[in-house]
Amino acid sequence: MSYICGMINAKKQKAMKGLKYYIAERHNPQFDKPYYRAKGQMTKADARKAEDCLYGSVYMIEFPNEEAYRAQIKELLSTGFRVNGATN
Repeated sequence: MSYICGMINAKKQKAMKGLKYYIAERHNPQFDKPYYRAKGQMTKADARKAEDCLYGSVYMIEFPNEEAYRAQIKELLSTGFRVNGATN
């Protein structure tokens, strides 16, 4: 039983290593400037799925760690951009 638990834990750790932080940059043709959504941690595959939209365009901006992610959110907020989902 412990062998199976060890395999499950190893898979979870590997999955967690693959997670990066993302901010979605949304461009809507009706607005003159983009707006942003703090997405937090997700896999690269999930980030690519999130870029698929029906109207306008979404670009996922990847950050290697939480510090860089939070710094970018702060910078966006300080320059007057709206960042939905940001918890500062």
